[in-house]
Amino acid sequence: MKKLLALILIVLFSASVFAGEEDNSNDNSGLIDSILGAFGDLADSVKDGISSIPEKLLDFVVDVINLPLQPLLFLVKKLLSEEVKIDFLKGIWSIIVYILSLLYGLLFIFSGINLMTSGNSAEKREKAKQGLQNTLLMIVFVQASFLIYQLLLSFTNILANSCMHLINDNFFVFTAENFANLGMNLFFGLSYIVALLIAVIILAIRYILVAFGVVAFPIAIFLYFFPYTKQYGKLILNILVVAAIMPFVNVLILLMGSQMLNIEVFNNLKILVMIASFFLVIIVNLMMFSFIISQSSSVLPEGSTKLLTMPIKGF
Repeated sequence: MKKLLALILIVLFSASVFAGEEDNSNDNSGLIDSILGAFGDLADSVKDGISSIPEKLLDFVVDVINLPLQPLLFLVKKLLSEEVKIDFLKGIWSIIVYILSLLYGLLFIFSGINLMTSGNSAEKREKAKQGLQNTLLMIVFVQASFLIYQLLLSFTNILANSCMHLINDNFFVFTAENFANLGMNLFFGLSYIVALLIAVIILAIRYILVAFGVVAFPIAIFLYFFPYTKQYGKLILNILVVAAIMPFVNVLILLMGSQMLNIEVFNNLKILVMIASFFLVIIVNLMMFSFIISQSSSVLPEGSTKLLTMPIKGF
């Protein structure tokens, strides 16, 4: 019995030792596999890092080139999308309207005299009635001129912002898919900066003109409804309305340029599309004001229209 018990203990001990050795061998092989896997991942990471060096370098160079453009792009977007602030001129507008209101009585008297002296002439009586009607309309529109002007600017701003959100921000900055594309950006970069600078100047002039236009707007309405100064009022109104809606036209031009980049041919020439879009904005602005000035030849002194349009035609 003792011999049998000793034999059983020896068998159990041998089995436990064999199992322990097998577990140790499995642990060692698992550790070796983990180490080899770690080295493999490290090698893949190093390989990926080395292969991405040109791409990272290209991105860095593009970011450096775009850095000087940021102030100009900020001004362009601000001048195109921000509504013109006119509240600070409401006090001056009130003074202008008060001065004009003093003339309402004179206009009523003038229309009444024309009506009484018309006699049996149907034509004169009709002109007198038309003058009285114009005076009433003038009073309404002059008193509401600030609200009308503000609504016009708000409506234009809503349209411009709606189109502005459709333009990809990458359209305004340099991008490079390869070093050849980067070279084209560097070659035409100065032309793009010049186009942005001229656009900023024109948009800034337009912003100032529209801001102070709220003071001229009631005067233009007054002149428009007065028979002897209608052409002067029409000229001022045309200038102010065109200046007010120009941001919407400008954004439409830029949106058209950005959509052209969806075509593969133009996508490879992105820098040229950007330059052409901004120069088109400049030309359209100058042409519209040139057209208004040229149409006012009967209003402005002789030779002044040529003087005003000469810089535009020269450009």
